[in-house]
Amino acid sequence: MRTSFVKFAWTVLVVNKELKIRPENVLINASHCHGVPCRDIDDRTVQAIRQATENMVGSSWCGYRARRSNPGESPIET
Repeated sequence: MRTSFVKFAWTVLVVNKELKIRPENVLINASHCHGVPCRDIDDRTVQAIRQATENMVGSSWCGYRARRSNPGESPIET
């Protein structure tokens, strides 16, 4: 069983290796865990980050989504 620190380190390592997200850009928060996160929180976290990166649109990294309904139009902030 991985300790909390090892789970965090493993998660950051996998995210860096697979998704090319640098460790200093990773923030993990378990704010609604009723005291104890589930045993496979590290695997679930990596899976959630994978899904999020697959569903990114436009400039999501900058804190807003840009989408274009027609090529050549200006981005619309949503």
